[in-house]
Amino acid sequence: MLTPREHLILDFEDTHPDNPAKEEQIRHTFGFSATRYYSQLHHLIRGQDAEAEHPMLVHRLRRLAVERAGKRTQAS
Repeated sequence: MLTPREHLILDFEDTHPDNPAKEEQIRHTFGFSATRYYSQLHHLIRGQDAEAEHPMLVHRLRRLAVERAGKRTQAS
């Protein structure tokens, strides 16, 4: 079961996918850095609760994470 903050993070990510001012909005909305936000988001998308609540978002974010990891592997 997701906490209210976890719901808020997933809802925020769903409504702000590629916003240029996203880092500022993260700090304003959550009161912490974008680094902490993304760390929490990536932890969330590995769990089954997030997938059950936001399946399309979680699948998209997992796919993007795999693509980014593949690019990093190819670059090294």
